[in-house]
Amino acid sequence: MKYINFKNSTIYPLLMFMGVVFIISCKKESNIATAELSIVDSKSKAVSGAKVILSLEGATLSGNTKAIADSLKITDASGMVKFEYNYPVIYTATVTKIITDSIPADTLKGIARIKFEEGKTTKETIIIQ
Repeated sequence: MKYINFKNSTIYPLLMFMGVVFIISCKKESNIATAELSIVDSKSKAVSGAKVILSLEGATLSGNTKAIADSLKITDASGMVKFEYNYPVIYTATVTKIITDSIPADTLKGIARIKFEEGKTTKETIIIQ
């Protein structure tokens, strides 16, 4: 009985190529809905440390009633915050930043509707005043 040594034949690279193509073609596209929010003040300066709360606009998703908790994140040094969800939905983003440098303390606020779409990234700038 004769054995074939695949490592020394030209068929080995072909088999490797076919394996890689198979793995790549089986990769499922991401369905995650992402929103990247940039929070700025009235002078377009990035606001770090702002509180961003996403609240669900409607309790119905695709005809099913779901209880979804609000999400809270704090902006980074560049005024950015990122949210990800596994389904399309519309949230209301409420942003607040307390300025303690002034007496009395001042509160900057802003609001926007954020639409999460399956497999897409929504980029939104929210101005707080």
